[in-house]
Amino acid sequence: MPLREHGGLQEPPHYLESKVRFSFSKCNTDNFCIRKLDTNELERFYTTLGKFEQYTWRDMRKLKREKGLSIDKRDGNISKLLEPQLPGCTTFGHFRVNGCSVNIRIFVGLNGDLAYVGLIDRTGKLQH
Repeated sequence: MPLREHGGLQEPPHYLESKVRFSFSKCNTDNFCIRKLDTNELERFYTTLGKFEQYTWRDMRKLKREKGLSIDKRDGNISKLLEPQLPGCTTFGHFRVNGCSVNIRIFVGLNGDLAYVGLIDRTGKLQH
């Protein structure tokens, strides 16, 4: 997440003080979305989202990679897969939903203070 220039000084974007928010409006419902999760996975998924939504983006960035949001490489497989689906997003990342038979990964595109859920990897097969 870039810094912006303000009067010659770099300052963080305004949304770093905003609470983390998620949108499902652009989720790939054909292949990778919440309707593919079983009851236990869905419960853990919403628990994880609820935990993240208590943080500001600044706090979220301070979490360790395993506990928070990992930013994916700009030219990586996931970025290339999500760019057409999530126009307007310049940064892509993922977080994990632990406690299920497989650690589910949720891939998102970031645009300002909103994280668009694009893919839910229930099987752990997507490479990032």
